[in-house]
Amino acid sequence: NYRKFDHKKTTFCVYNLWTIRHLGRLGKETKIHLFFNTGMNREGIQEDELPGFIKELQSHPNLIVEGVLSHFFDADNMSDYTLNEQIQRFKRMYYKVIDVWFTPKRRHIGNSAAMFKIKDEFFNAYRPGLALYGYNPLNSQDPLYKHGNNVLPVISITSRVISLQTVWPGEWVSYHHDYRPSDKETIATLPFGYAEGLSRSASGKIFIRQRKTFFRQVGTICMNLSTYVADKSLSIGDEVEIVSDNPRAKNSMMNLAEQSGTIVYETLVKLDRGIRREVV
Repeated sequence: NYRKFDHKKTTFCVYNLWTIRHLGRLGKETKIHLFFNTGMNREGIQEDELPGFIKELQSHPNLIVEGVLSHFFDADNMSDYTLNEQIQRFKRMYYKVIDVWFTPKRRHIGNSAAMFKIKDEFFNAYRPGLALYGYNPLNSQDPLYKHGNNVLPVISITSRVISLQTVWPGEWVSYHHDYRPSDKETIATLPFGYAEGLSRSASGKIFIRQRKTFFRQVGTICMNLSTYVADKSLSIGDEVEIVSDNPRAKNSMMNLAEQSGTIVYETLVKLDRGIRREVV
């Protein structure tokens, strides 16, 4: 597939010999970044394998080593011990690369959390992820946590009430009889379920908001629908806020992730592509 890319506009991240050989055989001038394995052990060039990669690169003059990179595995930990270990390994590998006259312009290892922690000018590029969405990537007990609060969430999610059902004591709501009111209640339904990004594991634990009033989600979250205890203030067609851009709100993305038993980054990236986006 590499031959299908515009090599003048594309830079490839490389961490195996097969890729180097394939790109080299194409004969096109191609910019690459070498991915070092400094401890994540997910992908990357091992330190003891680096001489073999360098030797292979020297036989493909069309490959331009534009950068070198790695990835922290514990940057949001309050201790910097593992960060410093990875940085030292990264630098050792980098200097082996420049020893043979490759001169990478970019040196990057930092993710969102590392942006607030690393002050080493050796690194001249970063790859933020969670911070781009406006969420603090640091542990709340971290001394630098307050600096992470300078980023603000960029996403809020709204929907509209499509149904109001009167439910009497002894009746049930949604699948598996997970919710049974003890008094007469009105149940509001939204066309937003686990296919759109609400985890089923958050069933019965989250809230939506209209103006200053929060409404509790009840019953099992369905594929494209979810149900909430309503009051007389809600009417069919009313707009409600499913996720707030206030990180401290009861219906924040942070709270949705916590009640789903996961991290906020996973909750963010699982939002359905079909949700209508509006830039405001």
